[in-house]
Amino acid sequence: MFDSYNEEKIEKGKTPYYAMTVNYSAKGESKQKKIMSFANPAVYNTIKTLKGGETIDVEFAKDDKYYGWATVQVISDSVPSNASASPDISPRRVGGSYETAEERARKQVYIIRQSCLAQAVARGNSVGTSDDTILNIAQKFVDWVMHEDRPDIFQDVPNDL
Repeated sequence: MFDSYNEEKIEKGKTPYYAMTVNYSAKGESKQKKIMSFANPAVYNTIKTLKGGETIDVEFAKDDKYYGWATVQVISDSVPSNASASPDISPRRVGGSYETAEERARKQVYIIRQSCLAQAVARGNSVGTSDDTILNIAQKFVDWVMHEDRPDIFQDVPNDL
């Protein structure tokens, strides 16, 4: 929730600029954010129009190590369907390259398969077995690790070994 801002003119270098300290609350905590007039003029000008007590939705700039604000929007009296139902809307990070739960699960299966295949190759090389035999041994290892006899575990992950 937006509280207030303090603006100051900075006259360093050839061209003066403005710095704004935004006071807001997120999840019951009072916070501050420094916004420069030259960094994102649209955000800077939007903040200048805000009134204390307005609920705002902030999107962060993608891949910005300082969590710069990319956009600021005033949320109307009705809470948007994608927003939290709590009265305090905190700034949220949008974008990024986070894996979904399905992608993480699939990656874990690949790691298990790769490890089991490596162990099967190590075992098969010591006794001089064929590729098909090594793959069968790897599949037995995978089945044991993933408990394939229980259909509720990893039922949606294809077994393509």
